[in-house]
Amino acid sequence: MRRIFLSATIVLLAAVTCIEPDRDGPYDPNNPNKPSLYGYTRTYDWSPLPGASVELRQGGDVKYSTQSDNEAWFEFVDIDPGIYQLYAEAEYYAPEVETLYLCAGCKDTIDVQFEELYFNFDDETPGTQEPFGFLRVYGSWQIQEDNTAGDEHSLPNVYNAVHHGSTDPFALSLFRDTLRGFWLSINVKVLTSASDWYAGLVLRYQNENNYYLVQFNPNGLALMKMRDGVLSQLASTTSHTFASNVWYHVSTYMEGEKIKVFVDYDELFEIYDTQSPIQVGLAGLWLFWNETNGSASAHFDDLHVWP
Repeated sequence: MRRIFLSATIVLLAAVTCIEPDRDGPYDPNNPNKPSLYGYTRTYDWSPLPGASVELRQGGDVKYSTQSDNEAWFEFVDIDPGIYQLYAEAEYYAPEVETLYLCAGCKDTIDVQFEELYFNFDDETPGTQEPFGFLRVYGSWQIQEDNTAGDEHSLPNVYNAVHHGSTDPFALSLFRDTLRGFWLSINVKVLTSASDWYAGLVLRYQNENNYYLVQFNPNGLALMKMRDGVLSQLASTTSHTFASNVWYHVSTYMEGEKIKVFVDYDELFEIYDTQSPIQVGLAGLWLFWNETNGSASAHFDDLHVWP
């Protein structure tokens, strides 16, 4: 199977005034020898992904469109030669775009791999406790509407968490796929006005006794590790403080023993965990209220995962 990449050769199409274009040119749309394009749409782990929308565009206009079938196969037959933007969309994935040079008479193949998962929760029904891809473990979770601050998160829905200090150990909802190396980012806003809250991301979660935790509160941010039931701090910073009712963008990168943490696209630290590292597990959203009375509440939105 031949993968099509952006060619380094630029084809000049009637760029000189008053010169009649060559109707036999390999990319001339009037060339009678029509190309075809075939392929599969696949997930980040190369599994078939049926039902994806695939379009061929020129200058922003959709010239041809189709959808991958139950076997994840798609095809464009007898199309006009030319240079196209292939634009592919699938639910819960970020769009994929690639430039294709489809020459006259060519029969080309391409696999479209969706590499970035994206959950904005906007198509979920309010009140849903476990949106697609997620498993609620502790605390109260449900889809809610938040139509404020449209420049800070996607409208209208968010994934809301509530932790009551007298019940569960914390609030936790996990992304269901096991991950080893990945980027993960989230927009998060804590609604609780008091200062006894903690929020963040759980990483490589295996069980309640083994996981990493990126946690932040009004005083700063820390990277923690729970290993065999023993909690330790791997890194911390007070360079960023966190207020209630403000959206923050928190992200992390994990590859082997390397862990990076970012807030609002600023890298806060990079560490290597060489002492009994946790190599694989689930990732999730986390909230904690540090009192036996009362509760903390937070909105999570726009989760991106690059496995």
